[in-house]
Amino acid sequence: MKNMDAVFLNQVLMNGIQDILLVIRVEDGDDLFYEFINQVAMDRIGLTEESVGKRLQEVHHAEDYRFFRSNHLQVIRSKREFVYEDAFRSPRGNLYYSETRLTPLFDDNGDVVHIVVLVHDITDKKLAEDELENSRIELLESRDQFRIIAENSTDLIVLINAEGNVDYISPSTEDLLGIEDKDFIERPYSDFVHPDDVMVLHFTVDDSAGDNRHMKQEYRMKNSDGDWVWFELHGSAVFNEQGEFIHFVAVSRDISSRVLYEDKLKHIAYHDVLTDLPNRRSFYNQLTEALTGEQGQVALFVLDIDHFKEINDGFGHDRGDQVIKEFASRLRDAVQDRGTVARLGGDEFAVILQNIKSLEEVVSVAEGILQSIREPWHFGGQVFSVTTSIGVAISPVDGEITNDAINKQADLALYKAKEAGRNCFRVNT
Repeated sequence: MKNMDAVFLNQVLMNGIQDILLVIRVEDGDDLFYEFINQVAMDRIGLTEESVGKRLQEVHHAEDYRFFRSNHLQVIRSKREFVYEDAFRSPRGNLYYSETRLTPLFDDNGDVVHIVVLVHDITDKKLAEDELENSRIELLESRDQFRIIAENSTDLIVLINAEGNVDYISPSTEDLLGIEDKDFIERPYSDFVHPDDVMVLHFTVDDSAGDNRHMKQEYRMKNSDGDWVWFELHGSAVFNEQGEFIHFVAVSRDISSRVLYEDKLKHIAYHDVLTDLPNRRSFYNQLTEALTGEQGQVALFVLDIDHFKEINDGFGHDRGDQVIKEFASRLRDAVQDRGTVARLGGDEFAVILQNIKSLEEVVSVAEGILQSIREPWHFGGQVFSVTTSIGVAISPVDGEITNDAINKQADLALYKAKEAGRNCFRVNT
């Protein structure tokens, strides 16, 4: 070995290197001997001091020797450094990943006489790379799975980023809303949401991102015809490995039919089936709101159809139902948007007027109702005469009055109207 080579080798040894360091002596062009083995090599790959001076084939199994010889011959013939990665197990069974660097040293004739083998432990790096690759593969697989699910789903699947814009939306949007998925990309999702639902949706996304909670919310989106479609959203926030919010995954199902059904049930619960007017329950709720609100004085009208029992008994219940429906229609037309009309049951009806300014206003409405009901009634080619009696009670200007109290006053006024011969109204002031 040249003096310069010896100096180089000594410098390497003196650096206290923590990697495996071997020096291989080359004789007769391709005969390989161990000339130096450091302590790290002895600890990790089981070489001993007795290996120094021996041929490589005397130390290693035939398969390992063929692998080492092949790499060393490549350095000898090319006279260039060679680097490769490998994996091996220590005598204790620990798995190591390594980067091996074979560096040739030359004599005066330029022939390779030594090969310095430096084996650097890259186990941590390799495991990190493998983990990253596995994560990448899992991500790709999950993306593929996500895309397969999303593109075949009848629900609306959306990825909303931190800025509130759409990163992805499933093709089902064309069937559900009549809008192509490309028209959503990079646009704020709120552009397609009902104005009354935008803030609720923002809070849903923010709460999920803040608390990492699964969220559920109902909201409306506009379709291509300009109509609003009801959706029920189930969504969760997705975070990266640093815990940073990436996007909100929302799966929304069209619940328009359900909402319509629920609205119908709610309507039935608060409306009379025969006349479609608010029923007794709805009436009392609205009367309570009127009396406890700040809409000024309230006038309560209670009405009966005069001699309705005789109509029912003389012409049958079907004709009685026709009279009830026609009475409701005329009463609604007479009051219009000045008050609330309700059917309390049987032939009993009620009207609530709010923000009463004068007694004359109450009288005008009552007279209008009487006149509307007095108009001739036509059923099955016959002409009928139907009238009504009305009792009115007005809430005090100052002070409060309960539902029961104002109802009793209105009933008393109705009794007075009937005593006066019916087909008239009385006001209990």
